[in-house]
Parts: sequence; C-alpha cells; structure tokens
Amino acid sequence: MRGGAAPDFAAGPVPSMPRHTAALLMYAGAVLGAFGPLYHGLTTSPSTAPQIWHGGNPASSAYAAGFVFGAVLFAAVVAGLWLWVAWKVRRGRNWARIVSAVLFGLDALLLLARLVASPASVVTVSWALSWLAGLGAIILLSQRSASSFFASGGRSPNRPGYPAGHGYQGGSGYPPQEGQAAQPPWPDQGP
Repeated sequence: MRGGAAPDFAAGPVPSMPRHTAALLMYAGAVLGAFGPLYHGLTTSPSTAPQIWHGGNPASSAYAAGFVFGAVLFAAVVAGLWLWVAWKVRRGRNWARIVSAVLFGLDALLLLARLVASPASVVTVSWALSWLAGLGAIILLSQRSASSFFASGGRSPNRPGYPAGHGYQGGSGYPPQEGQAAQPPWPDQGP
C-alpha cells in the first residue's frame, strides 16, 4: 500500500491453523494405521497367524484369500475412519472432536494389546506411529483457538477468500428495513 498503513491481518478471529494441522496429522494417521494391517495380511501366512476362531483349513488357498481380504478390509475401515473424522474436523464439526477423542482412546487400547502380543513387529511400530499422530491431533484440537472455532460451528465472520480482520459482515451494508429479514453473510450460509 502506498502512503497508507499496512492492513492489520492479526485483528479478528484467530486463524484455524490447529485444526488444519490436526487434519494433516489425521491423514498421516490414516496412512500409518492402514499400513500395519496391510503388511500383516500380505506377509503373514494364515496357517501361522493366531486365530480367535477356527472355521476352516488354514492351509487352503480360499482361507488365505479370506485372510488377505480381511486384512485389506480392516485397513480400509481404519483409514476410512481417520479420513472421515479429519474431513469433519476441517469443516468445523464439534462432534468430530469428540469422536476423534473416543477413537484415540480405542486406538490406545489396541496399541497396548499389540505391545503385549508382539512389541517389536512392523504392525506394532506402524500402530504406534499412528497413535502418535492421533495424540498430536488431539492436542491441537483441544487448544483454545480450535475450541473457539468449533464453538462457532465452523463459521468464520469473514467472507471466504478474505483474510481475518477485514470484518465483512455481508448484506448490503445497511441495517434491514422494518419487516425485512436480515441477509446472510454469503449465499450458502443461514442467518
């Protein structure tokens, strides 16, 4: 700007950096969480894998195909949950923070079970790294700036594409006339 003061981009709402970084950590958790089951399913012989319930011949090719399919399905569910919660966190859904905390607790229990069963396996290391990504995301999502964003329902008082502090309030700039409804800040959002 020539001859004028620099705009104050720090004024206004706090940027939503923690939730974006938390979502990135969740994306990393999706990859790491899916890697372990895929690795286990593709490298472990079904006949040597521990079985909770025995329902067929572990040496047959059909059993091996089912074992691999189960590992792929489990990896897809794990990655899908991570990605779904990350997507909802980026959109500012407060319930997604709660769901991510619950899933993080379940992840911690599964990690403890893996540490007891086989502490030095690739699956356990993958699951531990996934858990660390979840821990980082939970810490970021519990910060005050993230809490204020989620409390607002994911809405920013600024028009999309405008930096914080410009105070765009929407409408025509004039107060509504008597009997006239207030205009929403932009078309895709309610009053």
